[in-house]
Amino acid sequence: MSHGEIHLPEGRPFAYPSKQKTLHLALAGIGLALCAGGFASDPARAWKTVLIGYMFVTYLGLGAAFIQAIQYVANAAWGVGFRRVTEAMTAILPISFVLYLPLVLLGKGRVWAWMDEATLPHPLHHFLESKHWYLNLKGFMIRDLVFLGLVIAITRLWRRWSLAQDRDGDEIHTVHNTRLAAAFLVLWAPGISILGFDMLMSLDFKWFSSMFGVYTFVGCFQSALAMLTLFTLWHRRKGGSFEGIVGENNIHDLGKMLFGFTVFWAYIGFGQMLIIWYADLPEETVWFRDRWDNGWAAVSLALIVAHFVVPFFYLMRRKVKRNPTLLGLGALWLLGAQLFDLYWMTIPTLNLEGGIGPQMSVFDLGPALAYFCLYLFVVQTTISRHKTVPSQDPRYDEFIHLHQ
Repeated sequence: MSHGEIHLPEGRPFAYPSKQKTLHLALAGIGLALCAGGFASDPARAWKTVLIGYMFVTYLGLGAAFIQAIQYVANAAWGVGFRRVTEAMTAILPISFVLYLPLVLLGKGRVWAWMDEATLPHPLHHFLESKHWYLNLKGFMIRDLVFLGLVIAITRLWRRWSLAQDRDGDEIHTVHNTRLAAAFLVLWAPGISILGFDMLMSLDFKWFSSMFGVYTFVGCFQSALAMLTLFTLWHRRKGGSFEGIVGENNIHDLGKMLFGFTVFWAYIGFGQMLIIWYADLPEETVWFRDRWDNGWAAVSLALIVAHFVVPFFYLMRRKVKRNPTLLGLGALWLLGAQLFDLYWMTIPTLNLEGGIGPQMSVFDLGPALAYFCLYLFVVQTTISRHKTVPSQDPRYDEFIHLHQ
């Protein structure tokens, strides 16, 4: 679409600062060193922390894809101005696709105990008897890789057509992206649930919850939204690419979304716990028991405080949602809460018969730090390659004058 004489702001070109690039790569190196230390001191625990880091960053990419899809399908203007950021956030997914292979093929039974039945305690074998049709290595990898591959292909098409629109201004590219987004959402619902079942729920294969897919989706979406907020705030600083484009009303919308999904996370988490508590079936309650006994009660309560109580009351204030510094602190806090949540889901599965306490180690942070800094490097590099705003999008004018 051509805006003729309106002359809407185009956004400043972004050059990835060399000092920032060096810092990100240096921190990734420190993360790898910590990861190596973890494998040297406790290989079984190190494999679990590798999974935590992998899922933390992969969910940032997948959540960004979902954000793009709902914006296209809803014909929403609120996210048009920072679409280049969500597009760049999905650039990590091809790397996640590649890293999935060594994680699964080398980690195998060290991460997912059911993949190595020979080392399983005998009392646990009967739990697998009726689940082999689903819990088998071939099916596990096919399901997850097909889902990741399709998301990568679709996000690449979105970006290709969006960049083409920058060149020719043709609205047909928006039509194509919207139709593709509708199909994507049909794929997304079962795909993100199955990925959560496979990568996280099957860590404790004797337990199951039909709400677990929704629970992991909420964490995925909210953490991606928090990361989008941080990138947007950084690029709208004085002299940044979004200066004069992303205003207080735009960041206020991001803050409202973060607040809303803080409540939704608590709703789904409490709903899952309430149903299991009410039914009181041993094969279901065991998962929460393992996260309450042996010192985990304090950790579980801390998770509720960190992921709900603090952000709920903090983000409730209008002043916070319209202040870049305060909103950035809230978004950063929620990223930490998501990492904490993944730790809470993963570490107790080191011993499926219970008895593992919540010991912390500096080495636990290594994989997450390495992968997250690689993610920052990939996203910032991707943003720097093209125009920073899709100024030819038919809804760009509405974005610029949002709530005015």
